[in-house]
Amino acid sequence: MNKVNFYIDGFNIYHAIRKIKNNRLKWINYKLLCEEILNTDDEINEIYILTNLI
Repeated sequence: MNKVNFYIDGFNIYHAIRKIKNNRLKWINYKLLCEEILNTDDEINEIYILTNLI
């Protein structure tokens, strides 16, 4: 079994959701999203949601 880390760019996701004006998407369950991406023999190790202010 492979352990997989996910790195999510929260800053770009936030601004993309804001641009399309769909506030419902602000409540994305990132764990479920990552589980959908995994192969059957993979396991989530860590999920990192990163943001940056410029």
